[in-house]
Amino acid sequence: MMRFILTRWHIFPVFLWAALLFFVSALPQTSIPSVGIKFEDLIAHACVYSVLGYLICLALFHKRIAVSSGLLWLACTIGVLYGITDEVHQYFIPSRFSSVSDAVADAVGIIIGVRLYKIY
Repeated sequence: MMRFILTRWHIFPVFLWAALLFFVSALPQTSIPSVGIKFEDLIAHACVYSVLGYLICLALFHKRIAVSSGLLWLACTIGVLYGITDEVHQYFIPSRFSSVSDAVADAVGIIIGVRLYKIY
């Protein structure tokens, strides 16, 4: 198994980005200055998870010419499940909270990332 992962270098960006998201989720909540945009927290969730969705597609479609809808669904499923587990993880962090709206924003971000991969 480890040899499989090591020979598949294109998987590492997914793991690194997911680890970064996990690390940031584990930090105690700090006061981040507002930029005055309505729903800026949800927009931030969607943006960072769109990167994850795109990276998952890069890993799944590595060296594939055709983009199959089955793998697109798999990419969405993997990303959405990770977003849900991240929200559950935040539930156990002091001064952090998890919410359904954050999980929905994560899922929207994943779908955006997958769609961007499909377009480009």
